[in-house]
Amino acid sequence: MDTKSLESIIGENVAKYRSAAGFTQSQLAERVGISTAFISRVERG
Repeated sequence: MDTKSLESIIGENVAKYRSAAGFTQSQLAERVGISTAFISRVERG
């Protein structure tokens, strides 16, 4: 069984789908109305 934390799984998924959509962290943050720093923290788990 995988022992990854939920935070890590969410972070990996956010990074994967953001990248697949062709957005930088800054572009995604602006589109959803949150800070780039928050996107970065989410992606790091």
